[in-house]
Amino acid sequence: MNSPDTKRAALIRAAFVLKGQSALAKAVGYPDRRNVSPYFREDGPPFPDEKCPLLEAATARAGEVV
Repeated sequence: MNSPDTKRAALIRAAFVLKGQSALAKAVGYPDRRNVSPYFREDGPPFPDEKCPLLEAATARAGEVV
């Protein structure tokens, strides 16, 4: 299993690849960036594992699998 820091780093990279938290939120089925912003905080909750395949697919379409 990945550490929270590793998962957060991957999430930050994915937001970069997708050009922002708003695009990341939409890619994983949330209405806007407010739904994902807590996952970026150091003291925030972990990103849900069930959303990872959606995020991987979105970043792959953007040209870099994260």
